[in-house]
Amino acid sequence: MKLLVLKNAEAIAETGARLAADILRDRIARSGSAVLGLAGGRSLAGIYRALAEYQIPAWKNTHFFWVDERRVALTDPQSNYRLAEELLLRPLLKRGLIATENIHPVQSSDTPELVTQNYTLKLNRFGGYFDLVLLGAGEDGHIAAVFPEYAYSEIREFTYLDNAPKAPPQRFTASPALLAASRCGIVVYSGESKRKALLHFLEKSADKTLPERTLREMKSLIILTDQKV
Repeated sequence: MKLLVLKNAEAIAETGARLAADILRDRIARSGSAVLGLAGGRSLAGIYRALAEYQIPAWKNTHFFWVDERRVALTDPQSNYRLAEELLLRPLLKRGLIATENIHPVQSSDTPELVTQNYTLKLNRFGGYFDLVLLGAGEDGHIAAVFPEYAYSEIREFTYLDNAPKAPPQRFTASPALLAASRCGIVVYSGESKRKALLHFLEKSADKTLPERTLREMKSLIILTDQKV
């Protein structure tokens, strides 16, 4: 695990974008393609905006998936797809750097069972795991829609919550096992409100929550924060 304490949110955005671009370049140089897992949240908006400025050949071979999504229309202001589409994907599409067929949003109009089954199958066609996930940690330490004290599937798949503690309560998410299988994770703890969650995550003697254990199981983990620790 690597912990980077940065000056402010702007520095987090610039550093996160640079690291993500480097990881994608390296992965594609090694295997020919990469799967990037995207999430929602204000802490990732700056990274998406900065990452959209990178003109790298790797974009053509990057497949964009979502690690979690709200059960809303893709055009809804609460949609995680919409955030990434506006700040990252649309600018890249306009410059001809990515192809629409490499963008794989969660289509939530079917029943939750079909949505999670189909999205799991689609990811499996590209290897069944994320090469890189971009995540923002919540005040309670949750990542994607993996919340403390909730029970989840123990296999690598997408799953559905109909009673998440944050609005909207209906959400699709990669299971903890699927997130833990990611080759690399960049996780942002930005702002004073996330300081307590970050300190708990870093404490060696603390009992770890499910989101914390999930992060620690990743092969490579980079924590970005603007909080002194």
